[in-house]
Amino acid sequence: MIVTATLCLPRLKDRAAVKTGGRFVVREKEDGTCEMRISSAQRSDAGLYVSEINNECGMKKVECRVEVRAVAGIELRITRAVEDMAVKAGESAIFECHITGPQDVEVDWLSNGKLIQPALLNCKMYFDGKRCRLMLNSVHEDDSGTYTCKLSTAKEELTSSANLSVTPSREPLFTRKLDILEVIEGRTARFDCKVSGSPAPRVTWMHFERRVEENDNIRILQDGGRHSLVISHISSDTEGFYTASAQNIYGKSECTAELYVQESRAAISSHMAKLEKMPSIPEEPEVLENELERRTMPDFVKPLADVEVIEGKETMLKCKVSGLPYPTIAWYHNGKRIESSEERKMIQHRDVHSLVIRGACHAHGGVYKAVISNKVGKSACYAHLYVTDIVPDPPDGPPLIDAITGKTITLSWKRPKRLDPSLDASSLLFMVQQQPLGSIQWSVVASNLKETTYTVPSLSKGVRYAFRVLTSTGKTLSKPSPSTDLVQLLDRGPYLRKAPVILDKPDIVFVVENQPANITVTLNHVHAVVTWKRRGVALVSRPGTYEMSMPDDDQHALRIQRVRNSDIGQLIVTASNQFGSDLCTLQLAMAVPPKFESIMEDVDVHVGETSRLAVVVEGKPDPDILWFKDDLLLSESSHFTFVYDDPEYSLVILSAKLEHSGVYTCTAKNVAGSVSCKAELTVHTERKAAAEPVEDEGTILRKMRRLTDYYDVHKEIGRGAFSYVKRATLKTEPTDFAAKFISARGQRKALALREMDLLSELDNNQILYFHDAFEKKNIVVLITELCHEEMLDRMAKKTMVMEKLIRSCVQQILQGLQYLHQKHIAHLDIKPENILMASPGSDHIRICDFGNAIRLDNSEEYYSKYGTPEYVAPEIVNQTPISTATDIWPVGVITYLCLTGVSPFAGENDRATALNIRNYNVAFEEGMFSEFCKEAKGFVIKLLVVDRL
Repeated sequence: MIVTATLCLPRLKDRAAVKTGGRFVVREKEDGTCEMRISSAQRSDAGLYVSEINNECGMKKVECRVEVRAVAGIELRITRAVEDMAVKAGESAIFECHITGPQDVEVDWLSNGKLIQPALLNCKMYFDGKRCRLMLNSVHEDDSGTYTCKLSTAKEELTSSANLSVTPSREPLFTRKLDILEVIEGRTARFDCKVSGSPAPRVTWMHFERRVEENDNIRILQDGGRHSLVISHISSDTEGFYTASAQNIYGKSECTAELYVQESRAAISSHMAKLEKMPSIPEEPEVLENELERRTMPDFVKPLADVEVIEGKETMLKCKVSGLPYPTIAWYHNGKRIESSEERKMIQHRDVHSLVIRGACHAHGGVYKAVISNKVGKSACYAHLYVTDIVPDPPDGPPLIDAITGKTITLSWKRPKRLDPSLDASSLLFMVQQQPLGSIQWSVVASNLKETTYTVPSLSKGVRYAFRVLTSTGKTLSKPSPSTDLVQLLDRGPYLRKAPVILDKPDIVFVVENQPANITVTLNHVHAVVTWKRRGVALVSRPGTYEMSMPDDDQHALRIQRVRNSDIGQLIVTASNQFGSDLCTLQLAMAVPPKFESIMEDVDVHVGETSRLAVVVEGKPDPDILWFKDDLLLSESSHFTFVYDDPEYSLVILSAKLEHSGVYTCTAKNVAGSVSCKAELTVHTERKAAAEPVEDEGTILRKMRRLTDYYDVHKEIGRGAFSYVKRATLKTEPTDFAAKFISARGQRKALALREMDLLSELDNNQILYFHDAFEKKNIVVLITELCHEEMLDRMAKKTMVMEKLIRSCVQQILQGLQYLHQKHIAHLDIKPENILMASPGSDHIRICDFGNAIRLDNSEEYYSKYGTPEYVAPEIVNQTPISTATDIWPVGVITYLCLTGVSPFAGENDRATALNIRNYNVAFEEGMFSEFCKEAKGFVIKLLVVDRL
């Protein structure tokens, strides 16, 4: 459409100025006329256009009206039908269908009446508006059949079909080879391949030269020429190379692929969490200038694949695409187009498109289609989403009979031996069933049990019972466990006609507030009425408050469902019948959880020596003490003996051996709680005579002074890999400090003293204040200012974190680092845990923990191998020289985390995190920074993004 005039001034459309550029282009022709060209006219372009014409004699307006009419519909028609094909196994087959029709035509390909899934058939589909193509790569004889091109518009549907005949090879030929798999530990892995051959080859599977056989964890499947190896639960033992070997009378062929096992990390298990950490700038792959004019068909480099998900879990459909111009994508579910939402979110990361489905339900199941298109054409691929309810494994083995009385039978059982990683072990429930002898029915005794023990009441004497247990997820039940042998209640004969006598009762019962408590008394074998009185008032049996029962023929029990302060004190129990009565008193007291008054310390011994790890612990009732070595429970033996001298408890290691080296744990527990502490035992082979270095005055003074002469040391408040921190109070005045106990064995001693030397010379408001130091055998103790909470903990307590607070904290961190760097000191472990708040009512921060800090010399290069993965700088990951700038990188990470709540480089495991840092793989989505000022985003970008991004 062209509008001309002799001279053109700014044009008006419906009295509004028309902005030139884009689709509106104005140019002056050689004959002096002026024209405005509107390309790709749209309905909105219709209206009245006005142009002003003027010269020295005056001005005049000219106008014209433009109408935009819809193009007449083009009839959908097949101009060239699909043709039959015959090929050999391993070759490619291409079906083509030529058409004419409207632009909104949808193209689908079917095989034997079913939608084709590219991921399974190894094929690609193209459509350029005139020609529909289906390309089958490396076909197999099982692929023979009828292929149909289905064309659909809103008004009509056409199809064209043809047959494919595939001739099998004689010798074994892999038409589809094994693919490399990366699977999270505990989940299922599946290798698939297709093998052609005549006669059909026999396929065997190998894992590191060992033949794979079917068992409870491994299934070997075959469907025609498709062979599969399914490993239900992946572990480190199943990692490695797998080989499929196909053989018939004409030969043998093999293909191999590797299975990688990834560590499971719940903190990064969400697909959304992974994608939100990916960069979103730029979203399209880079295109070189000389490629701008090139145009290529859109293509799926990696098509969609079928996905199975458990109801309520998150899953993702993902494809990788190519094409010039870069194609757009549309998603369909069961034939209907869907849009991005919180329920089903569509995300693009460069050339990878993902559909993330949060909280999958059965309505989300079905066929998903992804259609990509550009100016050249379209391409599509399909996948099935299967939403399932997971069925747990039954308990491991039959239930055990723990106790039999005249009234009840107590059962216990083991949890399932294997558990699907998608299930939370703590959420499993159990159902107990019983079957009397002579009955074919199993009846439910109890359900929704969280514990693995249950006492069965209301049984009949003289009847023999079998019991079994089922695991429940709340929605599904497992198969039943094996049943117990037949058991029955004890029969002690008829009651005696005598007065009751209380034979056994507790003197004191320790209880926990708001927790249940059980009290049991035992009588002689008589029938009696038992009453329980507190402060002269008889307790009444009431469900949910006080429950009275008989766990055995001669036992009477009181259960207090929820202990209150008013329950504390004396209880009087009276038993009476027609022959007489008896009574007793007992005391209910509040339990006190265990507390270490003194914890064990690290010990160094030589082979053959005796060592002792001792703790002092208080609690009511006296706690049970358990000893562990490297998290394995210890029992007394010829090398380990337990010594209890209340309140001191000791583990004595006799005739120490090298294998006794390790980390020992002492756990004290009672009804009110438990507490643990750790220490390391190091056993050396022989004594080495070493020349003692000449000690300076400061060292001698530190060794001569005793920590407990100056400070009262209280409970532990923190623990690291080589140190722990306790609260300490100065004896001369009520001032609290932090006492950091640093292991100083071997090479650690030099590091501990270096930390002390560096900290002792620092004096800055942003640095943790150093107060004193002590040195003991294998321990250096630093006394510093006591800070009560970390910076992130302070922010987490607030309902809203203001940008002003984040800015203030980051400025203080930078000021503290500036002070350190001016002294040529690099901290090398800046992370949220090492940024503390000075006091509860202050916003001042303190930088702490100088265990990794070093003093830099400009004439030397320094390297660091240590740090927390999410916060280490690229030079530590790449093992290039460090500098004071190494401390600035984690400031950017902390700032990003405080502003967005997302850790910018966190991956599924430490290796993935390191790769993200090495590749500067950080996301900067506009929405994440929309609420913050430009300076905040600019600050983070300057610290974390390199020029090439």
